[in-house]
Amino acid sequence: MHLAKGVPKKLLTLTLACALLSGCGAGGASATDQVDEVRASYDCMTAYTASAALTANCNGRVYSYEADFSGDLTGGVMTVTAPENLSGCSVSWDEDGTYWTGSR
Repeated sequence: MHLAKGVPKKLLTLTLACALLSGCGAGGASATDQVDEVRASYDCMTAYTASAALTANCNGRVYSYEADFSGDLTGGVMTVTAPENLSGCSVSWDEDGTYWTGSR
């Protein structure tokens, strides 16, 4: 399945924004300033790896996932590691688009 070309950058930006917003408290820099600061620190990045625990609330049902991310400036992959019934499902992206590359 082919998805929009802009998804990798949007996914990374969304992930970073969520990480920043979860630590927000009273006072300090605005969320926009914090996102800009993080974005600036990643400008020189040529490759990345990350692991994340994600929680989604969809119409009152809460879903929890864990995923590993890796990639470089031209592409990457996100692989679900938990829950067990979704473990191994992955999405990859490159300069040509975004693709579902695994399923259970």
